[in-house]
Amino acid sequence: MQSIGAVAALVAGLAIPAAAATGAMPVAQQNALVEKYCAVCHNDANKTGGLSLENFDAAHPDPSVVAMMVSKLKDGAFGASGVPLPDRTTQDALLSALSAEAAGASEWTVNRTQDPEAPILTASILREILSTANAGEPNVYRLALTCRVDTREAEMQLAWAPGDVPGSGGTMSAAGDGKAPLSRAASTTSPDRSSFVIGSRSPG
Repeated sequence: MQSIGAVAALVAGLAIPAAAATGAMPVAQQNALVEKYCAVCHNDANKTGGLSLENFDAAHPDPSVVAMMVSKLKDGAFGASGVPLPDRTTQDALLSALSAEAAGASEWTVNRTQDPEAPILTASILREILSTANAGEPNVYRLALTCRVDTREAEMQLAWAPGDVPGSGGTMSAAGDGKAPLSRAASTTSPDRSSFVIGSRSPG
């Protein structure tokens, strides 16, 4: 895990993409649909799949988060919460709007909260890799770095959708800054097999 200084150095000089176009569906309708169908599972308490959509705002989207949403929706996650689905026209309109907002996901997106009591710096980026299990279908992998400016605590997390996850007993590895890879054992009994923390560190 990295200190705030290391993360700041990583993202220094990177441009923050302008807000993406929201597409044909109004922002308020997008937010309402995401709250009803997505934030039920992807909230601050659970962060299923490494994502919290509890405070999602289509007017100010994080492209890498939206790209993960698009991948999950295409993979059939719309009905995962068990809430009755909207009509197909509404589903397609939301997917179209989110796809437009995902533009720029392959570039670094940097954000900083303005809360003086808990200032947080985040940086995220997404990569697509062709699946070895589903020929021709891309998997998306999102790397997110989060750092508390006041305490200098930081964390790196890798999330994927749908992802070629090894079977039980296998491992997934990730490496950064030229350091030795960090690995996590895969388990079919794990409650969330679509994200893991690469590393975390507190100062000192």
